[in-house]
This record gives sequence, structure tokens and C-alpha cells, in this order.
Amino acid sequence: MQLFAGWPGAAKRRTPQSNQQREPALQDQSSFFHWMCKLSTRLLKSTPAHSYSAIMLSLVSQAALMIGTLLPIKVVMLLGMPEIPSYIPSPFDQLSINSLILLLSLVAVLMFIVYLATDKFCARLIHASCDKIVAQTGKVVLFENQEELAKNAYQKIVTSIAAILFNSLVFVVVGVIYPGLCLTLITFIIVSAPIANWFLAKSRQQKKPVVYNRAIQNLGNTSFLISFGFIVIDHLYFAAPSILLTIIALILSRQGSSKFCAAAIDLADIANKREKVSAIFFEEHLLLSKNIPDHSDLTGMLAADARNHWLPELLSKAQWEINNSKEINSRWLQTNVANVFALWVENKATRESCVVKLFDKNKKTLAQHEASLLTSPGADALPAPDLIYAGSLNGFAVHLLSTDGFSPPVQTEQFAHLAPKIKQALASWPIPEELRSAYQKAHPLLWQQLDAATFEQLLIAADAEEQQQIQKIQQALPMLKSALATLPVCLYNPQITPYTVLISDSDGLAYQWGQWGMDILGSQYPTTPYGQNGLKDALKDISLESEQTSAELASYVACLLQNVGQQRYLDALEQLPHILKRLDNLPQA
Repeated sequence: MQLFAGWPGAAKRRTPQSNQQREPALQDQSSFFHWMCKLSTRLLKSTPAHSYSAIMLSLVSQAALMIGTLLPIKVVMLLGMPEIPSYIPSPFDQLSINSLILLLSLVAVLMFIVYLATDKFCARLIHASCDKIVAQTGKVVLFENQEELAKNAYQKIVTSIAAILFNSLVFVVVGVIYPGLCLTLITFIIVSAPIANWFLAKSRQQKKPVVYNRAIQNLGNTSFLISFGFIVIDHLYFAAPSILLTIIALILSRQGSSKFCAAAIDLADIANKREKVSAIFFEEHLLLSKNIPDHSDLTGMLAADARNHWLPELLSKAQWEINNSKEINSRWLQTNVANVFALWVENKATRESCVVKLFDKNKKTLAQHEASLLTSPGADALPAPDLIYAGSLNGFAVHLLSTDGFSPPVQTEQFAHLAPKIKQALASWPIPEELRSAYQKAHPLLWQQLDAATFEQLLIAADAEEQQQIQKIQQALPMLKSALATLPVCLYNPQITPYTVLISDSDGLAYQWGQWGMDILGSQYPTTPYGQNGLKDALKDISLESEQTSAELASYVACLLQNVGQQRYLDALEQLPHILKRLDNLPQA
């Protein structure tokens, strides 16, 4: 199997997927079907009267909806006929065409009313049963939206059981009126069951429920196509039942397959939330802490023994001649971003070094974002390693960054000296026009985020004096935005920390660039004395001391917006005097 699939420049975009729920710890829930049976039994035994009533009502609701949906089609067909068709059974064939149309229309309306009433009553029973079962476990609230998840799972269990019962009745009826079609459907189910099971396992492995859902929908459509083909062949060459019975059998088989597919998708969806559902409905099950990330294939590959198998081959992409892992030194790096992992690797013979970065499948967008910067024109002037390879390893995005002469770790005192130099280098880096245009089409700059509503949010926490300050800023908003808009746009990297910087003598390189961004100068610097001193040094370095007031204004406005976004209104209000002071100090046009 080919381990590597490289591409020039950057990783291909793939939709990040959310982490699948951790498998339950209980041994008696080790299999999907066993767990589903146990969950269904738990729900039915806890509130038998409500549960069985809900199942029957759901069954009636599904049948009523089917009849109410099909009858209008039949009415439309009758509207174009001069008389009642010959296949209409007695005693309805004795009615006039208009009377039959009115009768079927009334029945259709009645079926829709029955459907709405039974569905509403069924939902009430489900909610009442769910509340009772959750109360029986005696647990405190476990997580947000717990009640919605519990009711949704209960409803899907009930509708799935009703769909299974509905299909059982369909097979009985079709078996009586059209045995050949019934045998064909049973054969198709037997053949498609292992296919559906394979897609279920694949979707759970890839953490992509849509793979299984699409497969089930395609199988349902295929079953109808096979049923239709069988009916055509049977009527042309063999002894098929009457047209009326054939139509009834075809309609029932279609409705049955669609409901069966919906039930299969619903049950799989419940299984994907297995950990939380078990914690809600099973008293003995504990919800494991989500502070511990789920184990993935990537973390298994990064184990010391496992990476010895793939690391030498990966390093060959950097033209390293490595035969085994004994020829290299490696050190773990902390990226400070979940599911993004890095190793610093050194060739013992040549003293070459590089950073190996691997991105989990839900972080491929970060890999592409990082590569878009490090492969842009002029990237060699950034305080960043050269990107010498961007590809994939077993489906995971991987970057190789050349760090010859640089190594970890960086001490706190060293970082205090290196961090301002790195930020100043970012402030002075000439951003390529194509990169700037692409970024600003997707992300507003600081001054573009400002409007009167931004400051109105602060009124709920402001006293009388602060309300006056807010009013003054709102009146000066055009001048404020104009001053900020004159500042140059520069690059920033929020992931510059002692863990993400490598050192060589007095120079440093940052290797974590998955969250880089652009904004006006000053917005990247904190409002602390240390941050403001760093801003002054950056302005001096790029000969923009004349813009100090505007840059400081950007710093305080950025701090205010950040606090407003986090609903830290008191912290945001503290920035108002500083903003007003710098507005007063702006040079008059």
C-alpha cells in the first residue's frame, strides 16, 4: 500500500469532520446490535404503557401518511378519466366518477388529520416517557442539550420499531398478493445486509456518517428498481397477478423500503452518539471526561515504536538518506493546537534538522492554511522554516519544515528576547498582493468590524459616565474608522510561544503557522506596558513613528472587540478612556 501521496505547494482541502463518539466502556455493549437491543429493552421496560402506545401511534401515523400521500395522486389520475377504471373493486365501481373522486379526496384529508393527531400525541408520550426514564437514573445534568438528545434518541427508537413492524406487515401482505415480488425483496435484503454492514463499519472508521447514509439510500433506491424490473418481466413473460394487486404490492414495497432505510439511518445516528445516550439512559454508565482527546489512528502512529517504521521513509522526501531510526535524533514538540503534532528530527551524521508536522483528519484546513503562507512569494523572508514537503501519510496531512541550525528548547529568558524580534519581522514583511487579496476577501479588517451596534452592547453594563463615553465614541466613529484604515496591513501569528519557537544563537524561527492572519498594525499587540513597548519598537523598526497614536488606538480597539465578543463587558468598558484619549490626540485633517 502506498503510504505517501504528495502534491505541490499545499495539502488538498477536505471537509473536516467532527470526532466520532468514544466507544462505551461497558462490556455488554460491545456490539452495535447488542447495545441497540439493550437500549430498546431499557426504554420499553421503563415505561411500557407509554412506549408501546407511542409505537402503535407511530405505526398508525406512518400508515396514515402513506395513504394520505398516495390518494391525491390517484384523485388526479381519475380527474382525467371519463369513467371509473375497470380495476376499481366493488362496491366502489358502482359510484359515479365524481362521487368516487370526492370520496377519495375526503379520505385523503381524513388521513392527513389522523397523521397530524397521532404524530402530535406520539410526541407527547415520547417526551413524558423520556423525562421519566432520565429521572429514574438519578443523575445530574451531564451536558448541554441533554434533554433534546434524549428525546431525539427515544423518538428515533420508537419510529424505527414502528418501521420494522410496518415492514413486517408489508411482507405479509405482499407475500399473500404477490409471492414472487416478496421473494425478490427478501433475496435483495439478504444480499444487501453485508454491504450495508460494510458501509457502516467504513463510515465509523472514517468518522463520516454520510458514507453510510448515502449507501443506505442507494440500496433503498436499488430495491425499488429491482422490484420494478421484476414486475415488468413477470407481466411480460410469466403469470403475474392482476394490475391492481401489482400496483398495491409495488406501492407497499416502495414505502416499506423507504421506511426501513430511514430506520437504519436513524439507528446508526443513535449509535454515533452512543456514549452520551448510554450515559443518559443507563444508570450504571458514566460519561467519560471529554477533556481527554479521543484516541485516533494518528496518535497511535506517533508512538515511539510505531513512528520508527514510517519516519525514515518520510524523511527521504527531504532528501535524507536514512536507513533506520537509529541514525536520527527526535524530540517531541508541543504545538498548543489539539490534533496537530510535531517532532523535531536531527540527522546524526549530517546535523541536518527538520520539523515533522502531522495534522489529524479534522485539521487539514490548518495544514492548507499554513502551506498557503509558507509557499507564497517572499516566504523565505519570514521568521519561519522553509516548507520542503507537503503531502500525506496514511491519509493524514504532513509537512516537513527545514530547521538546519535551529533546535528546541527555548528558555523563558530567551523567548522574551526572541518574541519581539519575530513580531517586528512580521510587521515589516511585505505581504504579496495575491495573498493579501485572497485573505481580505474572506476576513474583515479591524476597522471594518466597527459600527454603532458594537458599542451599544456595552450599554447594559455601563454607568452614567461610561454611557457618555460610549456616545462620544459613536459620534467620532467615522474619524476612528478613518484613522484605523490608514494603518498598514501586516501579518500576525497568535501561536508564537516558547513551545513553538526554535532557537539558533540569537535568532528564532516559529514553526507553527496554521492560524496566521492579517490585520492593521497595532491590533496584534496587547494593551499591557510590555505590549505597548513592543508596538513602539515595531513602529520604529519600520519607520512609522508618526502613526503611533493610530497604532495604539488599534491596540485598544482590538482589545475592546475581543472582550465584547467574550461578553466581558466590564473589561471592555475599561478601554473606553484610552480610546477617547487617543482619539483626542489624532492629528486634525
